[in-house]
Amino acid sequence: MSVITRVFSPFLGVSIVLFSATVATAAPAPERLGAGLHSPAVCAEAGARSAAPGISDGSDLSTLQATMVEQQTQTRLRAKAGAGTRLLTRIGASATKATVVKAALPASSVTINVYFHRLVKAAAVGDFNSATNPSKATNLANGWVPDAQIASQITVLNKAFAGQFGGLATVTPFKFVLAGTDTTVNATWFALSRGGATETAMKTALRKGTKADLNIYSANLSKGLLGWSTFPWGYAAGPIADGVVVLHTTLPGGTTATYNLGDTATHEVGHWFGLYHTFQGACGTAVTTTSGDLVSDTPAESTPQYTCSVRDSCTTFAGGDPIHNFMDYTPDSCMYEFTAGQSQRMSDQWVAYRA
Repeated sequence: MSVITRVFSPFLGVSIVLFSATVATAAPAPERLGAGLHSPAVCAEAGARSAAPGISDGSDLSTLQATMVEQQTQTRLRAKAGAGTRLLTRIGASATKATVVKAALPASSVTINVYFHRLVKAAAVGDFNSATNPSKATNLANGWVPDAQIASQITVLNKAFAGQFGGLATVTPFKFVLAGTDTTVNATWFALSRGGATETAMKTALRKGTKADLNIYSANLSKGLLGWSTFPWGYAAGPIADGVVVLHTTLPGGTTATYNLGDTATHEVGHWFGLYHTFQGACGTAVTTTSGDLVSDTPAESTPQYTCSVRDSCTTFAGGDPIHNFMDYTPDSCMYEFTAGQSQRMSDQWVAYRA
């Protein structure tokens, strides 16, 4: 059987994706790696990845942890509303319930500057951007993802957050521009481990911008990790750590078979904006902001779904499992949407922690 490991620090806000070294029978598919097309039409064709190693992402919070984050978020939003911050709206109030403050960001109104950091093991042989370079395979193995792949990664993010992959996908407020790309030859940093002195040294040297800017690092992640991300509320305590890390072979057109559409970044950027997994809290006690992923329009889900098979794991609540949602664990061939509720949550978190 495959080994699943969960690691999470709610206050540092770190989410990781783990690719275990064991091979399972009837094992779950890898979490948030590009595979196939973003189209419900090919969902059924993907099938189960029965030979794939097990995966787990350590971004699940307990009910208490999630409650503490929500209390802090509302405190920050109320303070900003009181200070006259624009693009906020107050919802409801009573003798027993405080006013809820929500962000009101128009669609595609927030531009995120992306700084892409390409970590490589050794100097490139010839032109690493050339598709006909005989040393292409060696360069790719050493981390030299072509500029075109990085541009394609930005395109994937823009399509995902603009609801352009079909289904019930929602247009969110967020769009992305590549603000800069840098390349660092450092064999130690290339074999990157999560946490510790190496990651700190790397990010201290490379991170750019402010809390509103997204830093993405590509490397040959150690211990089978496919990627990790910080949450927005972790910025204040650890600004250098802020950002997303991805395995370099998972960019669009990468060499990791079936996992090369670039949606490791899509899922992890969802966490960077403050989204949880759709199965957080399992079925919970209510499909409201008091349990689960704190998004009311993602149906309750008891456990991650690793295939495109339709199921309903929480039969006492309306709706089947959200297998088409970017924040589940299903293959990319059937994942293509963020919901309106997720867009609202990302907006709230943005205004509270990054605006």
